[in-house]
Amino acid sequence: MGDIYSPNIFDRIRRLDHADYQQFLVAKNLGSRLTASVDYTNQWGSKTLRGVVHLAVPDARFIDAVQVDFYQRTNGDRANGFNLGLAKAISKRISVTGGFTAIDQN
Repeated sequence: MGDIYSPNIFDRIRRLDHADYQQFLVAKNLGSRLTASVDYTNQWGSKTLRGVVHLAVPDARFIDAVQVDFYQRTNGDRANGFNLGLAKAISKRISVTGGFTAIDQN
């Protein structure tokens, strides 16, 4: 709601029509092991498009899942990056994830 130093709601109500964050997400299960999603975010005018593919590989010996994330900022300081991650469950409540990430400096 903004204006955190003005605790009176009646002084801040004029800003209710101002949105500084918007997010739209579409996700789809593509079978029992493959999930994909696309996300569009507009935060303070910085527009970012993200995509994620998650593949469960329970038959593999050393990993349980592979996840690939991509992002691209489409305006302002245009940039992109990605993440390739691998996950392994140690127990029912503990898992370890590691991978390689390349992001822009901004």
